Amino acid sequence: MWSVTAPPEVNLEYSDHLHDIHNDYPVAPEHTTMIEDMLSDYNRDTLFVGQTCLIPNLNNKVKYVTRIKNLKLYKQLGLVVTKIYRVLAIEQAPWLNHTLTSTRTNERLRPPTLRKTSSN
Repeated sequence: MWSVTAPPEVNLEYSDHLHDIHNDYPVAPEHTTMIEDMLSDYNRDTLFVGQTCLIPNLNNKVKYVTRIKNLKLYKQLGLVVTKIYRVLAIEQAPWLNHTLTSTRTNERLRPPTLRKTSSN
């Protein structure tokens, strides 16, 4: 069974009055490459420089792609959509469903002594 999802590509504005509220846990993380200016003095000499990381920050987002549910949450939390570039239509198929179902069935049929446990 195929389903279609449509993640939008938008610009988000993170207003200054939200910075104190969202300082502990900013929403809308970005996939960003670390540069020296982003790091504290303690971390500047580490291997973090040049690494690509998923970073929650309070910066405005440009061409940010997210799910519709996340975008609704961001708007509820005060972020402002300033521009919509496009909405991408993506077809999804449950291609792994058969494998997961058969694995679960096989696990239930296996004798208790051979079942995987968290201690193994």
